[in-house]
Parts: sequence; structure tokens; C-alpha cells
Amino acid sequence: PQLAGGYTLVSGESDGKAIPAEKIAGATVRFTADKIVATDKDKKDIYVATYTIDTSMTPHVIKMKSEVPKSGME
Repeated sequence: PQLAGGYTLVSGESDGKAIPAEKIAGATVRFTADKIVATDKDKKDIYVATYTIDTSMTPHVIKMKSEVPKSGME
């Protein structure tokens, strides 16, 4: 699957709970061939991770390794 490109976030969840709309407003996410970068309305990186997609499985499995925030940080 081709994910590369930029997207505007319209909703989200964290630990199974909806993220308030005011935290999502203006946020974007950008996929490259091996990295995902989410930015807030001020264009500050709020989430950065490398990823791989296993297309041999159904549904496809995405594995991510967080760079920002670092493991154990929120």
C-alpha cells in the first residue's frame, strides 16, 4: 500500500480514549517510504517514528519504532 504523502488529522485516540478536537485542530501527518511525522498546529513535531508494513499478512501489519516522543515519554 502506498501511504506516502501528507494528511490532515480529523480525529484521534490515545489509550482508547478520544483526543479532544482542540488538540487535533491544525495537526498534520506526513508519511515517507519509511517514516511518519505528525506535527501540531504550530508545526512542532509531536510524533516521529520509522515504520515497516508487512503486506504478507491480512490485514497488513504496520510496525512502528517511536523516535519522538522517546520510549517511556509522553
